Amino acid sequence: MIIRRDNWRSDPDFILNQPAADKARILVAGDNFGCGYSREQAFCNFKGEGFQVVISTGFADNPVQTVSVELEAQTLTLPDGRSAAFAIDSFSKRCILQIIGPLGFLQSQEEHIAAYEARNAAQVETVGEVKG
Repeated sequence: MIIRRDNWRSDPDFILNQPAADKARILVAGDNFGCGYSREQAFCNFKGEGFQVVISTGFADNPVQTVSVELEAQTLTLPDGRSAAFAIDSFSKRCILQIIGPLGFLQSQEEHIAAYEARNAAQVETVGEVKG
């Protein structure tokens, strides 16, 4: 799909027009990002929309380069050896490393949730007895 500023802004169903995308700062693109624009212009357009990073499997006619991302260490290493640190909130990092989404995380906490519910039920019964 070709994304042009003049057509995605007018489509209310387009993913970037959804409320959840309001604070998005990283754009994960498909193959051949920036085709039809100069790569610099394509990124400048998205930077103007608030994106700080574009990750893609390919950037138009750029030579293929391998970039290493170490989530545990929160570093990105370029082919020439230069590296940069990046920030990620601890919850998102944990979910990505465990290959689970927010719902999967909640399901993995079932034992803790049940214990909390049991403690909470006991406290509610105790408060009810005092007032009753």
